[in-house]
Amino acid sequence: WARSSPAAPGTPLYLHIPFCQTLCPYCDFYSVLGAGRDSAALVEALLEDARRHAPRAPRSVYLGGGTPTFLPPADLARLLDGLQELTGFRSSAAEVSAECNPESLTPETARALVAGGVTRLSLGLQSLRDDILAFLGRPHNRAQALAAYAVARAAGPRSVGFDLIFAVPGLSQEAWAADLAEALALGPDHLSAYALTWEEGTALNARRGSPGHYPAPDDVELEQLWATRSLAACAGLAPYEVSNFARSGHECSHNINYWMNGDYIGLGPSAVSHLGARRWGQPRDLATWRTQLAGAPAQLSATQAAEATEARRALGHSESAAAPGGAAAAEAPAPAWEERLAPGARLGESWWLGLRLTRGVDPGALRRSVGLPAAEDHCLPIARRLVADGLLEQRSSRLCLTDRGLPLADAVGREFLAP
Repeated sequence: WARSSPAAPGTPLYLHIPFCQTLCPYCDFYSVLGAGRDSAALVEALLEDARRHAPRAPRSVYLGGGTPTFLPPADLARLLDGLQELTGFRSSAAEVSAECNPESLTPETARALVAGGVTRLSLGLQSLRDDILAFLGRPHNRAQALAAYAVARAAGPRSVGFDLIFAVPGLSQEAWAADLAEALALGPDHLSAYALTWEEGTALNARRGSPGHYPAPDDVELEQLWATRSLAACAGLAPYEVSNFARSGHECSHNINYWMNGDYIGLGPSAVSHLGARRWGQPRDLATWRTQLAGAPAQLSATQAAEATEARRALGHSESAAAPGGAAAAEAPAPAWEERLAPGARLGESWWLGLRLTRGVDPGALRRSVGLPAAEDHCLPIARRLVADGLLEQRSSRLCLTDRGLPLADAVGREFLAP
C-alpha cells in the first residue's frame, strides 16, 4: 500500500499525464510536447508519487492530462499494474476513467487500458468537422475521430463517451446541430459538451480580436447550448451537470465528487489535492515535480512533518499504518502551494460547485459538512435573492438552477464565493 498518504481509504485518485502530441491553443491544463521524452521514466515517477500519496482502495480513479494515450501500451500497463500493487484499485474502484485522444488511441492502447482495469474511456473528439478541428489546433481529423470511437467500443469498457466543443468562431447553429447529431448517432454512453472558453494565458486568447478569432455572440452560444440539451435528450442522454449528459448509470462519479466538493488526491505535475479544509498542489513543471520527488526527504521541514502526522491522526490513521517505522513524514514532499479554507469559504465553494449539478444543493447538508451553525450561513440570503430573481428554484429540500439561471451558471455560482 501507499506508505504516507494522509487520505482516508476510498478517497478518489487522479493522475495527471502531461504529454501531448501537440499543444492545443485553447487548453490551459498543464501539458508538454511528448515527442522525445522518456515515458517510462514518467511512469516510474508517477508510481513514486503514488507510493507517497495515493490512498488505499480509492473508490474512483481518473487518468487525465495532457494525453494519457500518448504513452505506449506497455507503459500504460506498467502504470496500472503498479497502481494496483500500491492501492488495490481494481477491487475497490467502481469507476476507472482514462482520457483518450483519437490520434493516439490504437487498438493496442485501448486493450491495455481495459486489461489494466479502466472501465470508462473518454474521447477528446471536440468535433467531427475538419475545419473546426483545424481551428482548435487538434492533431486529428474527422476520419481519425470516427475510427477512435470504433476502437474504444471494440476494447469493451463499460462506458465510452466523448467531449465536443461548441460556440467556435464560424460554427453556425445549423452546423453545430448537424455535427452533434452525427456524433450522438454513434451511441455514446456519455457526452461532455462545452462552449469554447478563451482562457487567460492561452495561445487562443492571445489571438483574440484577430481575423477569425472573435468569441461567438452570446445569442449564438445560447442557441447552441439549448440545441445540445435537446439533441442529447433525444439520444437518451440526460443532463446531470451543466455541460455533462449520460445514460442512466453512466454518469462520471469521479467528476461528481469534484462538483460535490469532496476529498481527492492528485498525482503528477500540476495535480491538485483536497482533504477537508486543506487544498494543495504539485509543481506545474515536469522537471521541478520530478526533482521534488527525488529530493523529498531533505525538503520536508519539521513543521511540515508534524502537520502531516496531525492530518493522518485527524483522519483516523496511526503513524505505523501510514508508514512502517514512523518514516512516513520523512518521505512526504512539501507541496508547491497550499491553502487552508475557513468554513465560510468552504461553504461558498460548495454552493459554487454544487449548483452545476442538475440536482442542485441541499443547503442544510452543505452547512453541516463544513461545521457552520445556521446563524453563520452567509449563503442562504444570497440564495433567497437568486430565487427572487428567477435564477434558482426550490425542489423539495434542494435549490437548483432554473432554465433562466442555467446559461448563467458560472455567474450565479460566483455569487457565493468569498470576496
